[in-house]
Amino acid sequence: MREVFERGGGAHALEGTLRGGTLTYTTSRSYALSHLSDPVLDLEATMALSENLDLGLCGSMNLPEVDDYGLAGGMVVFRTPIMGERASDFRLLLGWATGFGTGPKILSSDLRVESDVTLWQEVSLDGRWRVGPVILGAAMGLRQLSVLATTLSVGVDL
Repeated sequence: MREVFERGGGAHALEGTLRGGTLTYTTSRSYALSHLSDPVLDLEATMALSENLDLGLCGSMNLPEVDDYGLAGGMVVFRTPIMGERASDFRLLLGWATGFGTGPKILSSDLRVESDVTLWQEVSLDGRWRVGPVILGAAMGLRQLSVLATTLSVGVDL
């Protein structure tokens, strides 16, 4: 199976990625910067199941200035290419993720519902550039229909 992913010489079946960026809360009723956005840090490992499907695990947490906005959780990630092949220098991927994490009030549309653990969902668009053994990326995703994640990433073949 591995030879399928090595056609282009540099593509491998397993990637590790560190992603950092900003979460913007679309349900925030305050215009204070600390209520509108927070830094986010994701750590991800993905495996190529086929030329058209990646499957992985992602751990995510924000670094909130406001304690009530704390998010930490994990998701199973699925990605499929919209443009580019696995071995190409550039790929544009459509992603979907589901998992569990904390559920502060900022995730609910009315800012009233809060739970210790809640179902997380994300849909994303992810551009990746291969530069030798390094994979650079930029992504935008919508989590819980209330949080816009804008991130930059660096990854390596494992």
